Amino acid sequence: MLSRRSLLIGIAATLSSVGFTSAGELAAFAAKTYTVAKKTDIPLKGGKLFDVGGKSVFITQPQSGVFRAFNSMCTHAGGTVNKVVGTSMVCASHGAKFDVSSGKPVGGPAPSALAKVTLIISGNNLKVTI
Repeated sequence: MLSRRSLLIGIAATLSSVGFTSAGELAAFAAKTYTVAKKTDIPLKGGKLFDVGGKSVFITQPQSGVFRAFNSMCTHAGGTVNKVVGTSMVCASHGAKFDVSSGKPVGGPAPSALAKVTLIISGNNLKVTI
């Protein structure tokens, strides 16, 4: 059975191919926002891994009150970025390192940055849109 998101993405592709709307507009409609954690759940200068809507998301707090969210799939070989060492997020598989604020690679075999995930702070809650 198709998920709601897969169905909407398929509809978006069909409608955009005939010029009714852009795929991006309908894909945004298909996106869903999830409350993931409290701000206090993410350690200062650390991070935490979450399963959100079937996607793996790594949230960091590089500075007090500043939060970032990334797709935790490493751009090298698809391993999982799951910890912070110093100012780098680290992939457990081959040691690729990514900047905790930008997601850009700073060491190891990763060729490109981690994909950013939209993060919203709502009161004490951290929400992500997938």
